[in-house]
This record gives sequence, C-alpha cells and structure tokens, in this order.
Amino acid sequence: MYSYKLVKNENGGGGYKLKLGEIEIPKPKENEILVKVGAVSLNFRDNMVIRGDYGEKSLGITPVSDIVGRVVKIGGGENLKLDDIKINDRVTCNFITDWVDGKAKSNYGESILQGGLAEYMILPIDAVVKPPSYLTDEEVATLPIAALTAYHSLVVKGNLEKDQFVLIQGTGGVSLFAVQIVRAIGAKSIVLTSSNEKSEKVKDLGADFIINYKEFPNWHEKVLEITNGVGVDQILEVVGGDNISKSIDAARRESNIFIVGVLESTKTSLKILKILGKRLNIIGILVGPKKSFEEMIQFFSKHSITPIIEKVYEFEQAEDAFSHLAKGAFGKIVIKM
Repeated sequence: MYSYKLVKNENGGGGYKLKLGEIEIPKPKENEILVKVGAVSLNFRDNMVIRGDYGEKSLGITPVSDIVGRVVKIGGGENLKLDDIKINDRVTCNFITDWVDGKAKSNYGESILQGGLAEYMILPIDAVVKPPSYLTDEEVATLPIAALTAYHSLVVKGNLEKDQFVLIQGTGGVSLFAVQIVRAIGAKSIVLTSSNEKSEKVKDLGADFIINYKEFPNWHEKVLEITNGVGVDQILEVVGGDNISKSIDAARRESNIFIVGVLESTKTSLKILKILGKRLNIIGILVGPKKSFEEMIQFFSKHSITPIIEKVYEFEQAEDAFSHLAKGAFGKIVIKM
C-alpha cells in the first residue's frame, strides 16, 4: 500500500516534509480493525506536526488523525464477529482512542490517533464510531476533531440553551461547526473575523452578529454593546495569549470560557480578580470522548448539519493540501483516496 511519512526538511526552514512510499498492508491484532481509508481531513494540529512543533517524535510518522474508511479485516481471527462492527462497515474513529466516557485515561499524546494519510489504517475497536449515513466520506472525515471540539465544549460541558449568547472566535473548522450548533439550538452567535469576505460567508451560515476585530481591536466592547452590557454565556477561545483577557472582559458572570486553541500564543497573563469577581469557568478542551462523538452524530442527524468544505484534494496532492492549510481556509481541507 502507499503511505506518506514525515521526513526531515533538508531545504531549510526546519520542520518536516511529506514523502510518499510503498509499505506492506498492516495486520490488525486482537481488538483492532483494518480499514481502507476513504478520506481524511486536515486540522491546525496537522500543520503544527509538519512544521516541527512537536519535535523529533514526529519524525517518521504517518500524519493525520481525522479519517473515514471501510472495514476490511477484524483482528482476532477471520471468524470473529462483533455485534456492531462488520466487514465493509463505514467507520470513523475518536481522536483520543482510549477516551470512551467520563474522564480521559491518558495524558495528551499517549493515546491519540494518527496514521490516516495512507491507503489502509489500523483502528482500535473501542474507539470506532459509525458515522451518519447522510454525509459523504469527505464530510464525515471532518468530524472527529473540529466538530467534536465544538460540540463537547458548547453542548456537553456548556449545556448551551436557546437564546444564550455564544462568542465564536475566527472562522476555522471548530468555529464554523460552532456556528451551526448554536443555530440548531436556537442560541445567538457573535463571530469575530478579520475578513469582510468571510463575514458574508459566515452570515450565510447563520451567524447572528459579526465583528471585524481589525476594525474594532477592542472587540470586547462591541460584544458588551450587543449584549446590553451583560456579556456572553459561552466563549470559544481559539487564539490564546493576551486575547484571553478580552474574552474575560466579554464574558458575563458565571459563564464559560472554553480554551480550544492557541493560534497566537501558549502563554498569557490573566486578570485573576476579574475571574474571581465574575466567577468564571475557564475550561481547557481537548476534543472529547467517544460518547460525546456518538451523541454529536445523533444531534447532527436530527438537525441535518452538513460540514463546510473549502476544497477536496486527491491523495497524490497531499502536499498541496498542507500548503492550503497553512495559508488558511473557510471550511475544511479534505484529501480523498
């Protein structure tokens, strides 16, 4: 089979580059399945991996975590039959493979899925999820990280209710799913963006209010204006760094700030007294468990939510897909096999 690996970038600039090669098809062990990959989608994390943010441990790996495929073999013997997983079933997989429900069992990096940028892939049975039938392979491939991060934050942890205000930062994958989830529940979204073109697109998607943060650097003041000085009930914080201080200013009392990204910086100085005074919940979100994934699929099916895809690349165009990811996109970047 053909598979991409990360090799050192000898052209300068550091990081890694993709190298396509041919290897043997892996054999599933007990409690594993072999799938023929149908499509994968890229996330900001994949860009971090290829540029070397995770160090030497990325060398030689097959990258990409968001996948969909068909079961071709079940480990444990040819005659092994499972009640819910059968040959030729279409499946996807939870990003943190040993997090089924409750609290996560492992630290970040110990049980994360990778290896999707290949024709075949091994998946642990316990982490496998059956996707909704109304979505295409390309659409299903966008769900495991971006969609689940938004759903687990706002619905599972935030208990989002109708008419609540949600501040959504940016128009990346997580943020666009958040806009759709907020609209489905009947809450109100305030979206931050720096692009007038993206403003129109996210408005068409269902955003209630849009703030151009380049035109209004003190965007938290606009948020308070929209909410009559009260602030928002939920915040998806994707920027990190000093941006969190503005999120704190924009939050209402006893609201939730979900830290789901660090586009700007991993370090910040927090306004401790304001956090205490407002009794804020600042929660770090690293995707979610399998149970939340399965609940999200039911939610998406009920509300007919369809992922936003900017472009689909062929398997041989993986380098172009990663270049596109690095430049930014409105919607997901997908690679089909």
